[in-house]
Amino acid sequence: MNRKAKREPMTFLTIGHGDQTPTEFIERLQSQGAGIVVDVRQDPAHCPMKAFRPAKLRDLLTANSIQYAAEPRLTPSYCAVRTAQDQLDRVMEAVERCRTKAEKLKNRIVVLLGAELEPNNAHRKKVLSYYFALGNVDLVHLTGEGDYLASSGTDYHPPFDRVDKAAVALGLGV
Repeated sequence: MNRKAKREPMTFLTIGHGDQTPTEFIERLQSQGAGIVVDVRQDPAHCPMKAFRPAKLRDLLTANSIQYAAEPRLTPSYCAVRTAQDQLDRVMEAVERCRTKAEKLKNRIVVLLGAELEPNNAHRKKVLSYYFALGNVDLVHLTGEGDYLASSGTDYHPPFDRVDKAAVALGLGV
């Protein structure tokens, strides 16, 4: 059974904190109607900007009525490097968890958080767009200038040849 046929299309926003102040970051999130920030950074606990480390970030977001969740299976090393079938399964499970969170929020925006302010070379544009497209979710990237950059999901091709067969086996289509 094809998951795309079962699931309604969705759109998530991605954003990077870059070197913004916490106030600037919150203002950007609020201007977009963010309901939850899903942290997909490689190593957020060692972020040079302490305000964006997980505990402080969770407190900052909660104080502004925005939920926080971490999704380690959507980090750059997990998504782009592993080659086993269960890696695709686990990444797609993480995508499904994000979809479920979005459905519970009702009209609030899910935002995937990366470190880079500009998305052009970030894994959230190059890698996650591909996996989320398999889950029938389009990603739109907010740039440092406040512009939107859409991804088609075809900007990235995983570094392993079994992904298309695996996606078909999972009923995801490619």
